[in-house]
Amino acid sequence: MNDQIDAATRRWVEELTEARAALEGSLRALSQNAQQVARLCDAAVEDVADSMSALRGGLEEMRELVAGQLPLTEAAGAALAARLGEGGAPRFERKFVHDLRNPLGVALGYSEILDETLSELIEEGAGGVWAAEARGLLGALAEQLQHLNRGLDELFSPRRFEVGRVSTLIPLGDTLRGESLGALTPRPTPSAASPAASPAASPAASALSAPPHGAPSPGALSLGALPLKASTSLPAGAGEPIARAWTPPPGARPARLDALTALARDLDAGLERQEQEERFEEKDAAKVKLARGARVLVVDDSASNRDLLCSMLKREGIRGDEASSAREALFRLDCASYDLILLDLFMPEVTGDALLQQLKADTRYRRIPVLMISGDAEVETAIRCIELGAEDFLQKPFNRVLLKARISACIEKKRLADEMEGQNKRYQSLLTRILPAPVVKRLDAGESMIADRFQSVSILFSDLVGFTSMSTHMSPTELILTLDEVFSAFDAIAERFGVEKIKTIGDAYMAAAGLPVAREDHADAAVLMGVEMIKALSEIRARRALPLRMRVGIHSGPVAAGIIGQQRFLYDVWGDTVNTASRLEASGAPDTVHLSLATRVLLLNSYELRPTGGVELKGKGVVESFVITPQLELMRLKPLI
Repeated sequence: MNDQIDAATRRWVEELTEARAALEGSLRALSQNAQQVARLCDAAVEDVADSMSALRGGLEEMRELVAGQLPLTEAAGAALAARLGEGGAPRFERKFVHDLRNPLGVALGYSEILDETLSELIEEGAGGVWAAEARGLLGALAEQLQHLNRGLDELFSPRRFEVGRVSTLIPLGDTLRGESLGALTPRPTPSAASPAASPAASPAASALSAPPHGAPSPGALSLGALPLKASTSLPAGAGEPIARAWTPPPGARPARLDALTALARDLDAGLERQEQEERFEEKDAAKVKLARGARVLVVDDSASNRDLLCSMLKREGIRGDEASSAREALFRLDCASYDLILLDLFMPEVTGDALLQQLKADTRYRRIPVLMISGDAEVETAIRCIELGAEDFLQKPFNRVLLKARISACIEKKRLADEMEGQNKRYQSLLTRILPAPVVKRLDAGESMIADRFQSVSILFSDLVGFTSMSTHMSPTELILTLDEVFSAFDAIAERFGVEKIKTIGDAYMAAAGLPVAREDHADAAVLMGVEMIKALSEIRARRALPLRMRVGIHSGPVAAGIIGQQRFLYDVWGDTVNTASRLEASGAPDTVHLSLATRVLLLNSYELRPTGGVELKGKGVVESFVITPQLELMRLKPLI
């Protein structure tokens, strides 16, 4: 068993060292190619120079990552395997590919931004010959970067944990030719312009740089099976063909790869389908206009990734704010409102999926769409993020057109959700002005029939004395303004004492205390409201110089309450208690609160009440009643017996 484990570990180390050599050769060629483009952009405008610098920075970051993480020798590889322990190889590869795709995405992203800038300069007539030449070389460089990105999928296959498989790395073999992957980078015939090969060149590099059948001449640019003509009008120092991967020494040991050959052949067929799909996506996305003025939070521990995404957003008129960690992201969310969050999956301390779960569990941030961006190609990872609430999952390096379309869709979805929430709030506000808030909640919960019985409530009726005859001498505007002022004052008093306004009928006002939520002090609330209504009317009378006076009647007892109507809802109350309160109001004196014995008995506080000696009520006969006036309101006296 130990011999088998040692052999497997040794094979994995060999694969990693081969992968390092292959990647280093490709990155060396890419850096030389980027240098040629940079020479053309030296005298360019600031935007071009900045984008070119960021592109080269991405390549340099990739080179440092490969040199720092992949072993150079078998001894270093064995030490790495020992440190990772059993089962650690797949996790290491997955993390490495994710980390490598960060700067790769930066390089690709800035190559697209640079291409757009150069295109704009050419259209404006400000670029000259150098801009056209630089754009041509830049297109070749971008294609090489895409080859490298596709090659990573084969070097580090996303199919993990297969039976009998120790690592996820597929080794390269000498059977791989230009008709498949394009060897990650262009393959020229050997020339003096090619960098000298290291004596310790990896066997994998042999497969990467072996010229295919019919390889182009040194004067052409080769991207796998795609030949491009070299420029004939470049400035001094830029006339050499784009650099190729370095050539290994003769007799280098060929790498072992049988599994990749079939996969590589399938890739060519898939590439054409992918290009067709991308063209369709570009055509469809061209119809999408990004919402200018939106605000997006970019959460990524990589500064270069944040800069790239914010640069892309800025070009679309969208403000991008940066956060390098989950803690900083939460701080920014507390300080500002965002339409979208672009969230990296792998971050130190708190990972992207953990932050996503926290955001969706918090009601303050739950409605903000989150778009996950990661170099991880695992389908399970994307599924997990979608299940946690992410809007979508894009793999680095991302297709910029597709990213713009996703951002546009997420922002539009957020704005529609905001509009719906605003409309819902307005609907709720309007509904609570028509119906009691507890009743609205019951309707929202799904109740279709609202009909309740309350054993003890207090009903208040008020009426403006002589207002009907007074209104005949008022203009419609003056009439409406007067009633609006009076009833608005009554509404404020009802809200202050927790009394429910039921309705107005002409110049009459009806309210109920103790429903739709029962309360023990409903009689006191109704009496205090009646007294305050008379006070408020006296102030309006003095202000408007109108002879406004009113009567108030209150009775307590059982009622039925509920909603009637289909087109126009009305919450109303019925029962003998309602009729008695109305008749007490009609038989009362102006500027007094006329209440029944039933209400008097329920008062928790004692007031100066004046007995009436009994009043005649229709259908009731003579009933005992009491009167309270505003001047005596809240004067505590001895309890009435």
